[in-house]
Amino acid sequence: MKRMLLTLTTFCLLFLTNCSKDDSNDSNTNQPPALTKESLAGNYKLTGLFVKLNAIPTEQEVTNNLEACERDDIYNLKTDFSYTYTDAGTKCTPPGDATGTWGLPGNNKIDLDGSRFDVVKWDGKELQISQQGTDPTTGQQGTLRVVFTKQ
Repeated sequence: MKRMLLTLTTFCLLFLTNCSKDDSNDSNTNQPPALTKESLAGNYKLTGLFVKLNAIPTEQEVTNNLEACERDDIYNLKTDFSYTYTDAGTKCTPPGDATGTWGLPGNNKIDLDGSRFDVVKWDGKELQISQQGTDPTTGQQGTLRVVFTKQ
């Protein structure tokens, strides 16, 4: 009887020390952060630029169409809904530093200087936004998708 009680006690101690209250929340740790001004605030680099024209069946990456001096720039979103764009690294001529405003009108949307974008992805590190529109050079309808990576 003592041996059975000792075995049961040992089992219970091992079981209780290997489990914690946090284990039940493990599935929530993979949840992306809420889309808030606090979670979005920070420095970003543009790491992808994609175009999908309605007449072409596949999305095309056009990141390399940007000037080299534009690919290393920093976008800083601030919690007061202002942003700065810094011509970092290789400087363009003339430098392209700028400021502006941004907002979160709701429903997975973000406004940048009054232009509304859909938030396609936000995981705390990568922000993907997209917008439908017309290609100014061809007049074709399509979608622009921009990928920013938080620094």
